[in-house]
Amino acid sequence: MAQTILSIQPSQKAISQIAKEQGYVWIKTQNGFITKDTVNDWGTETTWYKVMLNQKTYGITWAFTKGELE
Repeated sequence: MAQTILSIQPSQKAISQIAKEQGYVWIKTQNGFITKDTVNDWGTETTWYKVMLNQKTYGITWAFTKGELE
């Protein structure tokens, strides 16, 4: 019997699309400060803190909701 493993992380395409539609993401700085930052036009990076929006750092250095980083 084959097993199917589903990832709970969104795909890179979904990340870019959601971030672009939302217009902002929450980021956690190196000192633990959590703040909102706008997303560039492509949905791949934040404007002020230059955080790359990718699967590897989702929920660690950035997220769609503040609660995911607390």
